[in-house]
Amino acid sequence: MLLRTPGFHETSAHFSEQAVVTADVAPEIKTMSIVMAAHNEHKYMQRTLASIYERTPPEVLKEVIVVDDGSDPPLAAQIMDFPDVKLIRHATRRGLIKSKTEGGNAATSDMIMFLDAHVKPEFGWTAPLLKHMNLNYKRVVVPIIPILDGDSWEPNMNAVGIKMMFDWTLFFQWFEDFNDIVPCMSGGLFGITRQWWHESGEYDYGMNMWGAENIEQSIRIWLCGGEIYVARDSKISHVFRPKFPYRINNTEVYINKVRTVETWFEEYKERFYNADPSAKRFLAHMGDISERLALKKTLKCKPFNWYVNKFKSVFVEKKMISREVFLIRDTNTGLCLEGDDRNHLLETECSPTNMNQQWALVTDKKGLQNLGNNKCLDANAGTMDKAGSKVYMYFCFEDTDMQDWALKDGHVRWKNYCIKGSANEHVVLQKCSDFLQARGSFEMFSKKLTPR
Repeated sequence: MLLRTPGFHETSAHFSEQAVVTADVAPEIKTMSIVMAAHNEHKYMQRTLASIYERTPPEVLKEVIVVDDGSDPPLAAQIMDFPDVKLIRHATRRGLIKSKTEGGNAATSDMIMFLDAHVKPEFGWTAPLLKHMNLNYKRVVVPIIPILDGDSWEPNMNAVGIKMMFDWTLFFQWFEDFNDIVPCMSGGLFGITRQWWHESGEYDYGMNMWGAENIEQSIRIWLCGGEIYVARDSKISHVFRPKFPYRINNTEVYINKVRTVETWFEEYKERFYNADPSAKRFLAHMGDISERLALKKTLKCKPFNWYVNKFKSVFVEKKMISREVFLIRDTNTGLCLEGDDRNHLLETECSPTNMNQQWALVTDKKGLQNLGNNKCLDANAGTMDKAGSKVYMYFCFEDTDMQDWALKDGHVRWKNYCIKGSANEHVVLQKCSDFLQARGSFEMFSKKLTPR
């Protein structure tokens, strides 16, 4: 079936028309609409559709909606053998975010399953998803995602994606902590009730093409009354391609990230800008976010700090926050250690609100991480003669003795070297034995700073 739809409207009216008033008792979730946004998926579309129809109970599958986002040639030929598929065609490419939004808003079943167009579900994949959603209609559910061989169409069940988490640059990666609560979805494969899809705000219509929409949605779901779980007995294999099959516009990705941060991160947004200073250039180009802020207010969403505390163990594990934040003060000069924009250290006037002066231990006893740029003190493996060399910061790594720093006996120490500094000059390494007691020492200062 070929559907010709009117153009996508990026207006608040579009959302208000689709919004569903929350019922006191949500109806039972029985049927599914599968939505696939597809751009030039000629290689995999037929096998994906065949796998879906073969392995999805017909009493559950109400419809499959394919949004052909400007494919050249059109995908209609790949869909001819599947007459029940509803096809929405964009003559020119409009991007993943708008395509998924349009497909989701065309769905008519109890829940919407968003899939990429290069997947193969296992038999029995739908029941666990429906079970989760019938426990809570605001529960978004993701499957286990094994790696699918795009040529043999056989999955590798030993290589799977479980859940994801971002860092302060909004780069996200797979991880596993052996519970079923998901802080961040990959965004490619997930199920959501149609009611909660509309109530929760669908996607940010001000975003362009691709990028960060999964992070924005994940944070919004958690802060605004929903939850995200992994259904470990639901498996959908996915072709992970070695590189993006289409051009990515980094400007659009940055704008999407900035919109996410400015809407949701609140006092934590400086973490993003400190971790990726280039992002600040796009503040003037992010567009109007008033509708998203109004949605945030309407849904009575919790503050971002709630999300950080909810997933505190994940933030700590990824070295994004620490249990104790402190300044490091030179008792001789009264100045504090601060990282500069070249990743060196200076001693400057102490300011507890300056994140470039905020530090945390990487582990319980060692490793010093600067919270302004999320980098760690590093002794520089490329410098053989450490005496007099500048102390600098580098990306935090596990199992490197170059970052084996500690605040011990009144000194910031690396092996038998201590740091030496003076006002507004780069801090350097010096053998601890060369220090005289009269030179003073370093101390943790403002230890009651809010853990970050």
